[in-house]
Parts: sequence; structure tokens; C-alpha cells
Amino acid sequence: MKTHKISVKRSMLLICFIASFTMALAQDGLPPKPDKSKCYVKSVTKPVFKDTVIKIMVKPEWKRLEIIGTEYKTVYDTIISKEASVRYEFVPATYKTVYD
Repeated sequence: MKTHKISVKRSMLLICFIASFTMALAQDGLPPKPDKSKCYVKSVTKPVFKDTVIKIMVKPEWKRLEIIGTEYKTVYDTIISKEASVRYEFVPATYKTVYD
């Protein structure tokens, strides 16, 4: 039983040591590689809140494809199958010999 209590105490001590070490690092506040020619000040500023209106897409835009079946109807119309045209024929002259 005593070994169990000692291990709990050691683990608690280790946790406290790690927590204090991380808090010490967090309170430093200097950049990782500070420039020697600059002066750094640690200060606490109040948070600034601002109301803004933003648009959030609730439903994406989409298009609908609708297939409409073919419609047929019977139509009676006069259709010209061949346009009017003029035809020229070359008819050669015919000669006949006449004896008087």
C-alpha cells in the first residue's frame, strides 16, 4: 500500500513541476530571438469586439435538368418538290438535199 501512495505523490510532484515550468515559459512574453537594439514592453490590452455581418452558404446553388418528351402533330401542307425552271435545249439544224 505504501508504494502506491509514494507513486501518487511522485506523480503529483512531477505534474506540479511541469505546470510551473510551462507557466514560467508562458509569462516570459519576449519573442524567441529578441533584437538587442529594440525595447520590448509587456502590457495587457482589452480585447476588441466588433459586430460584422457575413454571408454563410446554407444551401449550394443547383440547376435542375428536366427532360421533356417529344411532341408530334400531323400537318397537311403543300410542299414544292421542284422549283420552276427554264430549260434550254440545243437542237442542231437539219439539212436535206433537194433536187429540182
